[in-house]
Amino acid sequence: QQGQGQPPPQEAQQAQEPPVEEAPAAAEESVWAEGFTPEGYPYWYNYLTGESLWEMPPELQAQQQAQQAEQQAQQAQQAHEQAQQATAQAQAQQQQLEQQQAQQQ
Repeated sequence: QQGQGQPPPQEAQQAQEPPVEEAPAAAEESVWAEGFTPEGYPYWYNYLTGESLWEMPPELQAQQQAQQAEQQAQQAQQAHEQAQQATAQAQAQQQQLEQQQAQQQ
């Protein structure tokens, strides 16, 4: 995606040093930094090679997807644990009701 009236990232980087807002890299070991043009468009800059891209680099996309998958797995585990607790509570309540009914007879 090039456009939106913007120069290519290489030129955008040269036009303004340093980037207007530089966000932290997606991972500490990443060589990519996200920057924004003065108009607010994001781009990614590789500080080792000097390459810049309008699209998120594939390795950052993969890291982002892995992080999302990990979060989803954690959420699923939490939901499973909550469901187990709810089941145990319901069973305990059922046993109490059965005991109360047995005592009333």
